[in-house]
Amino acid sequence: MKSVGVSAHNPSDADIKRIARSGISIVRTDLKWEETEKVQGKYDFSKYIKLSESLRAAHITPLYILDYGNRLYSNRDARSKVNGRNVQTDAPANPVARRAYVTWALSAAEALKAYNPIWEIWNEPDVDHFWWPKADSSAYSALATEACVELRANYPTAVIVGPAAATAPSAKFPRPQFLLDVIKRPLLDCLSGISVHSYYSEANIEETPRNWDRLREIVSSNSLHRRASQPLPVLSSEWGISLTQVDGDEARQASYLSKMLLLNFESKVAVSIWYDWRDDGTDKLEKEHHFGLLRYDGTEKPAIRALEAITSTLKGHAFLCRLSDDNYTILAFASLKDRQSIWITMWPRLGDVRSPPNLGYNFEEVVDVLGNRKSVGEGPALHLGTSPTFFRVSPREIDRVRQDCKK
Repeated sequence: MKSVGVSAHNPSDADIKRIARSGISIVRTDLKWEETEKVQGKYDFSKYIKLSESLRAAHITPLYILDYGNRLYSNRDARSKVNGRNVQTDAPANPVARRAYVTWALSAAEALKAYNPIWEIWNEPDVDHFWWPKADSSAYSALATEACVELRANYPTAVIVGPAAATAPSAKFPRPQFLLDVIKRPLLDCLSGISVHSYYSEANIEETPRNWDRLREIVSSNSLHRRASQPLPVLSSEWGISLTQVDGDEARQASYLSKMLLLNFESKVAVSIWYDWRDDGTDKLEKEHHFGLLRYDGTEKPAIRALEAITSTLKGHAFLCRLSDDNYTILAFASLKDRQSIWITMWPRLGDVRSPPNLGYNFEEVVDVLGNRKSVGEGPALHLGTSPTFFRVSPREIDRVRQDCKK
């Protein structure tokens, strides 16, 4: 199973302990330049050292986003509103600001090197709101390349990713121009992985594997620098769906999470980071308030149970194959340790169904999307519904599943 993460804003120690119990191994959060350098050349990373200590105690890796402008190096304070949202301070696009950003990033890496964080260079630089006043692939690439090269020179084993692009490849945007521009530049020689934000719609979720193929095709066909023998890992450093996008239905949010995460596993996405840990508010009409695994008051949504169903059921397993079927998505996951365990998960691509297709295998255990377990034949007949259900294959059927995977 690939790494599973969550975005969290200022998580408390209690949040971190709950995150760890969910099987989540990465927490992504902003490391804001303006917050940690309030006087030129003087840095205070104490908040992040404390957070890193708490994460390390919970065996969680921090992913720190080195982000946003700093008024100390900007021609103006751009704290106005655009479309009702506070915009950021100007991005560090000139040589003086860029040098200051790189120096700050190196100071952050030095302060936090004991915690082996993942470093992500900026957040959604292809969006004007985050690369103020206007997204610019050339300016971002210059900044990211300079920062990455110097981080790599000083910390050779550091994990450095980017560009955290808001627009990931899809059927609608198969070759996003910002990504194309960045990928053609020398930055790729330095990065450990390429990150995008895969907010694919509920209706188009089955396109997820093809979309990851599109990203890999862009990298392989447009990179002039990276060696072909070392394909660059891909990361979904942000993805999710708000309750406002599923008619307020928490069960649909949980089902979306389960399907997308499983499809990311199939697509060998190195890291999948759900946005967000907790709802940011209670306004039923505000999209940004309702991405969380937890409600604003800290109570659990079905989505966190769906995530835990995957991290617990598929722990120690890796994607094996997709079994062919015209009407169902059927994925097999095999134990990495002893080859003596295979789980098959499936869901119908269209509509609600009363029972699963007959694959001809014997199953020993069934787990529904929320992690409820029962033995086969126990209780009422299984209602497959529209969400993923997990089936543990009988040991005597394992070789046959492996053979079917080769067809």
